[in-house]
Amino acid sequence: MSRLHLAHFKARSLGSALHCALVATIATAAVGAQPASEGPATKIAATAQTKPLPVVIYSTRGDEKVHVLAADDLRLLATIDAGAGLHELAVDSSGRFLIGSAYGGPGPGHLPADRRIVIIDLSTSSVHKTVTLEDIERPNDIAFVPGTTDAYITAEAPQHLIKLNAVTGAYDKFPLRRGTGHMLSLSADAKTVYVSHVMPGYLTVFNTTTNTTDKTVKLPEGAEAIATSPDGSQLWIASHGESRISVVTTVTNEVTQSLILPGIPFRMEFSPSGKSVAVACPAANAVAFIDTATPSLVRFVDTNVLEGNTIKEQQAPKAVAFSPDGSTVFAVCSGENQSIVAIDAQTYRITARVDALGPIADALTTATIQWPAS
Repeated sequence: MSRLHLAHFKARSLGSALHCALVATIATAAVGAQPASEGPATKIAATAQTKPLPVVIYSTRGDEKVHVLAADDLRLLATIDAGAGLHELAVDSSGRFLIGSAYGGPGPGHLPADRRIVIIDLSTSSVHKTVTLEDIERPNDIAFVPGTTDAYITAEAPQHLIKLNAVTGAYDKFPLRRGTGHMLSLSADAKTVYVSHVMPGYLTVFNTTTNTTDKTVKLPEGAEAIATSPDGSQLWIASHGESRISVVTTVTNEVTQSLILPGIPFRMEFSPSGKSVAVACPAANAVAFIDTATPSLVRFVDTNVLEGNTIKEQQAPKAVAFSPDGSTVFAVCSGENQSIVAIDAQTYRITARVDALGPIADALTTATIQWPAS
């Protein structure tokens, strides 16, 4: 159905790795709250003299930590004891509250299942509240309503959408018709939550005014990664079962375009400008950059290359996030080793890499927070 032209293709143990800045042409087809006991943390000193600082935040499971890095050079700023292994992360628009979901684990298959949601106050680098869901397990993806401390969170067992307030820890729950709703994305006006359902492959269009499902849309199996364009006109969903990205026009909530992206697209995010989409493709050991004006144009950045040299340990990206200004994409990578990498979004070159801490580096997000001025 599609033709793929790749330069300098090289096979790797995790899949078909694609060298830095490869250009690919893809044929497209139209178509109730509980306070947590606060553990030890590296504290952010309380001071009236602060400045906005762009940061990268990632979680590690197995040691139940959250790590805060400076976005400019990936230096470690703080390590926070979260009290749970967090699978997804999100920060409110003020940069104060971080919410993390304890999906399960740290055993194989994310077992045992968990039901906790951890709220961290980044101004003190400490846990603000831990919420334990009643009768619901496996909370996962998170999106804050812009300008508020309210967030929507998916939960899988049984399938619900949670609306939680980060200050109070109070929450409401809304059942969903389809199962395995793993990831979500919020519309630009916050009137719609889009939920991707992995098996058998569906999209739920949830109305936040009526708190009901407006529509479900059939998608290929493995529908997981999901992102809304900044202008709200498009929704992109990656289905790893077919390595396919479906483009939904939000006016009609219908799939209007699809493209094949090799490497098992797993997580993705729009740039702040909406001109590109970054996609973690772990089976290719690469982050893909898609031009939204010409989706057939894709550049792959090999996460195993730094300054033109192939590193020894195989590392596959499993989460990506743009810096607040859109200049850099950060990825958390795992494999023979694990690391956080920074990729220049204009030159498509890896500019920095640091070893990830902890047993299992997992979720990753970016934000601008208030930090003590030097």
